[in-house]
Amino acid sequence: PYTTVGAMSYGRWSLVEVASGFNSTSPIKASANNTVAAATSITVSLAAAPASDSLSVAGFESHLNASTAIDPRLNWTEIGEALGTVGDTGAIESQYKTALNAELDASASVSATNRDWGGIHIELRNAGS
Repeated sequence: PYTTVGAMSYGRWSLVEVASGFNSTSPIKASANNTVAAATSITVSLAAAPASDSLSVAGFESHLNASTAIDPRLNWTEIGEALGTVGDTGAIESQYKTALNAELDASASVSATNRDWGGIHIELRNAGS
């Protein structure tokens, strides 16, 4: 289950397609989520370090104004980002990192004032495992 910080008045989705190389029968090896209130960053930690042949994918939502970008974790690749259009309607960002030099944590940050966050980190299982 995914819980939010405070009342929720809207929703956003970020869809990611992984073309090949991952287990299509049981793709999710591990996942974790986190919420943070009034912060400039969020970290979501898996219970164990990802396998060296897995792919880590993460998604984040923050209550941001239309001109504030979400920055991905260092050495991760941003897949996409959608900023809010009116006031504090929120923004979403998705990112990934191949598990060469696997990381337990996924994170995102902003260079703006403190905001409420929600995030999820998913380890995708390699096709051979």
